[in-house]
Amino acid sequence: MNSLSIITNAIEVDESFPSVPLLPSGFSFQHISKSSKDAQIISEIKIKSILGKGCFSYIYECEVGNSDGSKKNIAVKIAEERCSNLQNEGRIYNEYLIERKLRNFFGSLHISLMNLVTYGNFCNNNINFGYIVMDIYKYNMNDVKKLFTNNFQSDEYKFAMINVCLTLCSALKYLSIHNLVHSDMKSDNILCKKLSTDPSLLQNVVLADYGLTNLSGSPCRTSRYFLGPLSYAHIDLLDNIKSLRSDSYMLVFYIMDLFEILPELKQIDGIENARQKKTSFLNNEKNILMKSNKDTRLINMFIDVFGYLSKLNIKDCPNYDNITDIFLKYLPSFKSTLTKYDCLEVKKSGNVETKFQIFEISKEKSLIFKNNITIFGSDIDIIKLKNIYKDLNKFDIIACIKAFIQYSNRGFVSVYKYNDEAKKLKNNILSQAITKMLSPNIKRKNAVLKGIIYLLNFFNREYATLQNILVVIDDSEVTSALEKIQKNEKTGSTYENELIECISDKKITFLYTDDNSNPIVAKTTKMVSDLQWK
Repeated sequence: MNSLSIITNAIEVDESFPSVPLLPSGFSFQHISKSSKDAQIISEIKIKSILGKGCFSYIYECEVGNSDGSKKNIAVKIAEERCSNLQNEGRIYNEYLIERKLRNFFGSLHISLMNLVTYGNFCNNNINFGYIVMDIYKYNMNDVKKLFTNNFQSDEYKFAMINVCLTLCSALKYLSIHNLVHSDMKSDNILCKKLSTDPSLLQNVVLADYGLTNLSGSPCRTSRYFLGPLSYAHIDLLDNIKSLRSDSYMLVFYIMDLFEILPELKQIDGIENARQKKTSFLNNEKNILMKSNKDTRLINMFIDVFGYLSKLNIKDCPNYDNITDIFLKYLPSFKSTLTKYDCLEVKKSGNVETKFQIFEISKEKSLIFKNNITIFGSDIDIIKLKNIYKDLNKFDIIACIKAFIQYSNRGFVSVYKYNDEAKKLKNNILSQAITKMLSPNIKRKNAVLKGIIYLLNFFNREYATLQNILVVIDDSEVTSALEKIQKNEKTGSTYENELIECISDKKITFLYTDDNSNPIVAKTTKMVSDLQWK
């Protein structure tokens, strides 16, 4: 599936809509640009393959030669410059002007989209073409969603998608300031350069494709056809009005679809059917959402968002800061990693429903501590949480072991941190993370057990003088395995037997954090029969 393909079943188009001329692979044309000294620079752009197809353009992966003889892959959007029956003259040039305007905005977000934005035109077989040259982005949100296959109900997925939403709010805010309406929000038009489930990388998505972007108040279609995703279109767009509020509604309908909330809103059969469904929903959105069997946190979040949007009239410009604040209000409840700083940033005491790991994900396969760590289960009182830090000083080493799946691989991450005295033994190294890839067929429980075994052997070898260790786990099956060891029960598991063999004189506290169960505390010695639990 091409990552930039258009969702054709979400677009209603008049039958007379002309086909877009296709340029073959290997076709080349000259691109003329100017240097800082206004000297003309002529480069050859050669088409390699098709990335995607729109209603009036193709997007190609192309190769362009640099002045030093090297070659670079770029994305080029090519369309006919004039299409009289669609009043399409200059459409590609207008899109270029908008994308030039947006280049500085995306740069301010440290996103390199459209660094190469330039415009040109050429003639082939008596047809005039206009084109836009851009940086190449091969992936979109359809590709990102595939990384979460069979995991759409997880907090990790929800947290990641809300982070995407926050970036899109920033993009729409910038457009609204310039009185522009995007009106084409969908997964195909939300791009990224790298595929990752890391929320910090997903914040680097960019909103692309400004072919339908126009000034607020402009007609968005003729009486004969509609362009854009009907599933997410607000009533204003369906009534042929490009209002600024329509983009904010389109964003929320899109995010609802990512969470598979009210899928019947996506089952659209034409403009009139879309208008009827949206009108019915927006007249009673709170009650309809409350009847959904989806995550109550998501439902409450969308009720709050629609509560704000419902106050906007057709001429209002949405305050995207207010919309962002609503998403930020609910974001911590989906965060599986919560640090001391997240807690301190909470202005009001209250409960945070969350699972917990003691590490902070900063980039792929890399886990980094901040200055302190947090240990808690679910429904944590923020005020009490701040006091937990004082109790961590009694441990020489605090560690967390978590299994992970990345693409077709499974492994574990062991993260550990020394207290102030212990770190002196290792040249002031404060914390460290170890990632190990294992067999893709290994069970999650066994991956965690393997991580515990690895960590204990490592501590026995490297830190013989350190006695008091806290090990945090989040797998209930591992807890059951530890209980078997506590009862001195024989086990046929190779990993459980190996864990017994690596037990030392150290005192190890196991903390299970996946629910409200009490921590499991075990004093371990060389003799399993001497295990003491409480």
